[in-house]
Amino acid sequence: LTAVTSVRERRVLRRVGSRVPGRELGTVLFSAKESVYKAWYPLAGRFLDFDEVDMHLEITELGDGPGDEISGTWHARVLSRPSPVPALHGTWVIRDGYVVTVCGVQER
Repeated sequence: LTAVTSVRERRVLRRVGSRVPGRELGTVLFSAKESVYKAWYPLAGRFLDFDEVDMHLEITELGDGPGDEISGTWHARVLSRPSPVPALHGTWVIRDGYVVTVCGVQER
């Protein structure tokens, strides 16, 4: 987790994660950063490291019991300059032990 997150991101994970007992939001954050890279790379044509993205997760739906779906949104600010897009936004879900993240690039 420390290899792919900043101190601030780990603080946010602890705060947000306290509402999701037994769930690993670090996997959500890692997957979201991978989504950013996969959307960003074709536009920029160069490598983007984990520490060049500042990620913020939000929970929008919290299930009532074990195995219930938990979902949310995420916002990523690209710190590397120059960047073809300054930020990307997406959604995430944890369901049946799987984590899914998705994002898109908004046309200018």
